[in-house]
Amino acid sequence: MNGLNIGIDDNTSLFYEGSLSLYGHAIWPSPFVSVVSHIGELSARGRDRAVVHLTDAPILFREDSFDPVHA
Repeated sequence: MNGLNIGIDDNTSLFYEGSLSLYGHAIWPSPFVSVVSHIGELSARGRDRAVVHLTDAPILFREDSFDPVHA
């Protein structure tokens, strides 16, 4: 772990990153973020909760860039 945390502003839906002990900064453009599930020993983690918002998810996946391949 590198100690970097991500935060989501509930009012503006903007993303921020930084450490918990220091100030963070806005991320622009905002990354694509989706809810993920861990497969393995911790796969039952958070399974009893319904996730409606990204801020409620126990684990998030952050995609900073996407390069589609054209055939």
